[in-house]
Amino acid sequence: MIARTATKRLEEPEMALDLIPIPWQEIASRWTVEFKPSRDRLLGGTWTLERRIEIYVREHQTLEEIAFTVAHEIGHAIDATVANPKFRRLWQKKRNIPTEIWWAEPGMSDFAVGAGDFAECFAVWQMQSAQFNQLKYGLPEDAHINLLEEFTGWSHNA
Repeated sequence: MIARTATKRLEEPEMALDLIPIPWQEIASRWTVEFKPSRDRLLGGTWTLERRIEIYVREHQTLEEIAFTVAHEIGHAIDATVANPKFRRLWQKKRNIPTEIWWAEPGMSDFAVGAGDFAECFAVWQMQSAQFNQLKYGLPEDAHINLLEEFTGWSHNA
């Protein structure tokens, strides 16, 4: 479900959802995506208990940049919906993430833990672009993309 806003400027970012090629709604069908005005230091956020994604749109962002943020947050939604501890440990091992912490704690960078790395790799895979990424543990290699494809059951090549 997409939350519509009254502001004309924020209607355009909804087109970013069309740039994500994989049918993520199959897994995250009970999630909402809301587009909101910019917020300091945040491009997006995922509230797992409420099953809500918020995207904070900045005036200067391109549609592709917004789509990348949407894909990252959808990665969190899919993680929260279907991932289990076994998969998460495997992801951290394959990506050489030293911490056992999966979700970022207050004050911690999302990109320093498994959940953030998974979401950012998911966005790189979905957008087939590393242009906007903030990966701490490097770009995903073919083995990581294969793991994402196995985990979700989706492939760009299908």
